Amino acid sequence: MNTVGILYVVNACDEKRHEKPSDDTVEYLTNELKSLNYTVEDIEIVKQKEQLISSTLQRFSAQFDVTIVISYVSSTSLFEALVKIMGADRVNGGKLCNLYDGTVSNCNLPAGVKLLSVDSLELPVVYFQRIFILNGEFLEYQFTKVVKDRLKVYKQIPSYSKVIKIKNHTNSNHSIESILNQLKTYINSGVAVKNYDSEIRIGSTFFENIVECTETLKKQLNEVDIQFEEHVGEDFSEIYESREAHIRQAIENIEECLRKYGPENVFVSFNGGKDCTVLLHLYYIVLKYKYPEFKEPIYCSYVKNSNVFPEQTEFIRQCKVYFNLAIEESSTVNMKEHLEHILKARPNLKACLMGTRRTDPYSEKLNIFELTDPDWPRIMRVSPLLDWHYSDIWDYLLFYKVPYCKLYDYGYTSLGDASSTNKNPALKCVNVKIGRCVYLPAYKLLNESKERIGRNKTVYD
Repeated sequence: MNTVGILYVVNACDEKRHEKPSDDTVEYLTNELKSLNYTVEDIEIVKQKEQLISSTLQRFSAQFDVTIVISYVSSTSLFEALVKIMGADRVNGGKLCNLYDGTVSNCNLPAGVKLLSVDSLELPVVYFQRIFILNGEFLEYQFTKVVKDRLKVYKQIPSYSKVIKIKNHTNSNHSIESILNQLKTYINSGVAVKNYDSEIRIGSTFFENIVECTETLKKQLNEVDIQFEEHVGEDFSEIYESREAHIRQAIENIEECLRKYGPENVFVSFNGGKDCTVLLHLYYIVLKYKYPEFKEPIYCSYVKNSNVFPEQTEFIRQCKVYFNLAIEESSTVNMKEHLEHILKARPNLKACLMGTRRTDPYSEKLNIFELTDPDWPRIMRVSPLLDWHYSDIWDYLLFYKVPYCKLYDYGYTSLGDASSTNKNPALKCVNVKIGRCVYLPAYKLLNESKERIGRNKTVYD
C-alpha cells in the first residue's frame, strides 16, 4: 500500500475553515505519512452534506490505498454517508456520538465499522476498509496512538516460512546437504534455506516461491525414504492473542469445536475462496497453539465445480503444500452425496468447519453450531465466521498478509463455477491515469450486499 487521500469534512456554515484547513495540520499529516513511505495523492475539503461526503469517500476509496478523514463537524452526516456507501444496517452509536459531538443525542453507525483504540485512548478512531475517521480536535493524538501503527503494518513485507523436521536419516548415500544443494534455483530466486542439524527452515517473502521450494524438498526427502514432520514457521501470536471481538470469537468457536470432538474428528470445508481461506488460517493457528502434538495433515473436503478457474485450482494446490492438507475432492455438485462419501471413508468424523457467513444464501438464521438436517448424514456444522462482515474478511487477509486466490485481485468477489461467475460490475470504474475501464480488486468493494452480484448461480464461496 502506497497512496493516501486526505479528506477534511467541515461545517457547511464555517466558511473560514472551508476555505483551507490549518497549515499545521496539513504539514503534520503529510510529514508523518511521508516518514512512513506513503504518498499523499490528494487533499480535499468537503462541506457537511451526506451526498457529497458519500461520493467523495467512494472516489477516494477507489483511487487510493488509504483514506484519512478529518472531521470537524457533528458525526451524524458523516456516519449516514458511511451507511449509504456500505448499504449496511444501522446500529446505535450513542456513546461514540457523545465523544465526537459533546452531545447526548444518538447517532446511527453502519454495522461493520470498527472502533480502534488503545487502553489509554478514550476517543476511538472510526475505521472501515482502510478508511480512518479522526476527530479534528484530537488529530495528532489519534494518529499517533492508533493510525500510525496500522499504517506501519500495511507497509511490512510479507514473510512466509516452513519448517521441515527430519525424523530419521539412515541412508548415507543421500545426505541432507546434497539434497539442499539441489535447491539452489530457489535460493537464487530469493528463498532462504537453512539447515540446523535435524531441522530445515525455508523462508521467503513470496508465497509461490516457498510453496515450490517446499514441494521440491519434500519430494526429494520422500524419494530417499527420509521421514519428516512439517509445520508453518510463522509467528501467529499476534493473531492468537488478538483482542478484536470477531477474531476472538472465531478462535473461541474453533477451540470449542476441538474440545468437543478432538482434532482427529474434525475436517474443514475448503475450496480456495476468501472466507474458507481465513477459516483455514485461523484453524491452523489454533491447532499450533492448543494441539502442538497433532501432526496429521489437516483433512479438508472440496466439492469441485464442473468448471473451475485455473487460478483457483493453483491456489488450492499451494495451500495443500503450505498448510499440509489432505484434500478429499469430489466432482459431484450434490453436497449430500459428498458428505455420505466422506463419512463412509472416515466414520470417526464428527464436525465440519465451514466459512459460512450470514450474508450467504440460506444462512441468515444459522447457529454457529448447527447439526445437519435429519435426512442428511449427521455431522455438526461449525461456522466460526458466521457473524463476520465482508470487510472483516479482507481486513484479516490484508492486515496479516495471508495469501489468497489471485482472482480476487482481478475484480471477482465471490467464486463459483467458472462458466457462471463474472467480475463484479460494482468494481468496474474508469482509471483516469490509463484512460480506460478497469476492475478494482475485491477488497475495494464497500457495499457488502453487492458481494455476490457477479454470480449467476447459487454456489457457496
